[in-house]
Amino acid sequence: MGEAIASVMIVGSAPGLFGGSLNLGLSGLQRAPSQICIESDAILLFELAKVGREWYNRGQHQFFERGYYKYCRKSRAESLKYSTQIRLRQLMFSKFSDVPFVFNKDLGRPQLPEADAYCRANSEGRQIVELTPAQKYAFDLRGWLLIPGVLSEEEMAPMREHIERLHTDPDSIPEKDRSAIGGACASLTDHPALVGFMNEFVYNPFTDGSKSGPIGSQRCYGFRLDSTNSQYRPAKEESPQVPNKGKFVPHNGNGMMRLPGDHHTYHAFPGQAKSILTRAVWELNPVKKGTGGTLFISGSHKAAFPTPEEAFTDMNSSFWDTYSCPAGSALFFTEAVTHSPSVWTNEDNPRVAVFNLYNIVGSKWSQWEPHPDLLEQMPPQRQTLFRPVYVNRNVVA
Repeated sequence: MGEAIASVMIVGSAPGLFGGSLNLGLSGLQRAPSQICIESDAILLFELAKVGREWYNRGQHQFFERGYYKYCRKSRAESLKYSTQIRLRQLMFSKFSDVPFVFNKDLGRPQLPEADAYCRANSEGRQIVELTPAQKYAFDLRGWLLIPGVLSEEEMAPMREHIERLHTDPDSIPEKDRSAIGGACASLTDHPALVGFMNEFVYNPFTDGSKSGPIGSQRCYGFRLDSTNSQYRPAKEESPQVPNKGKFVPHNGNGMMRLPGDHHTYHAFPGQAKSILTRAVWELNPVKKGTGGTLFISGSHKAAFPTPEEAFTDMNSSFWDTYSCPAGSALFFTEAVTHSPSVWTNEDNPRVAVFNLYNIVGSKWSQWEPHPDLLEQMPPQRQTLFRPVYVNRNVVA
């Protein structure tokens, strides 16, 4: 539907419900009326929603509303009118999915956030980069997603230096910056690509029905940064300063089968998926496949059966997946997927990586807190990543 549609002719099972032809009142647009042959009222609603969303995007909302409410008056009953209004608006205004699954709150009435519930810019004023449909599908399918080359060399150079000093000469760094979110790495905490990912897979705007609004806004993120760490693994022989080159330690998985209260969970429904503990890894040097990048058993976040023993004893098992990527790539994974570090064998460059762990606003996994002086110097919007852990009205004005 590349052009707005002037009218929708309903055939099949729908005429009894919608009364035949529905003119939505866009007589000024240059396109002939279109017929949509449908098998059910649900498909009609989906088609109407696509039309409605396009009209809203083109600033023609008043025309759509005029025709839409004319359609509502033709509904068979008030109860049907209300349910179809709710469903159509749900389909039209979903920000992150074409057909979202929405938990009903307050006596079973669906709630959907307004657009302002999602930050459109980060704390530095940079526009949020939303995930593509292919990226959303890939993450939900595998439990991890690699976005290559997000950072420029100009951005990465001071970050690499910070992480190397953090591991080899921490006393040379001011105390407040002695973490993987200090110094030049602070901007990674709410990078535009990261916020776009967390808005989709971690942030859940509504937690308490109509009694309180969304727990995010244009100046407040709807998720938390729970903890941070980093890796610096030398390229060749181990050094006395940095002896750890990594080891095989597989853990987690079966995230959809875990009981409430377990942080390593993943929930998926038609058009929606949510992860609780979620990791963002920033690879600041190139990674060659099979030479020390993070390992995953793809799809294990949804697994219904125990992981075979060979996967826990052999890092070269065919169950394990990994990746290669250029420097500056972003790797996201749910902690509900089975994953493991591995031994760094790349002799061309060290592994330099930042690991930031994110969580929902009402949950906390670790005891870690940022240094108070570092927190104080952050932009106000970035500070909301570290606000107190509770749910009801936990949004910073």
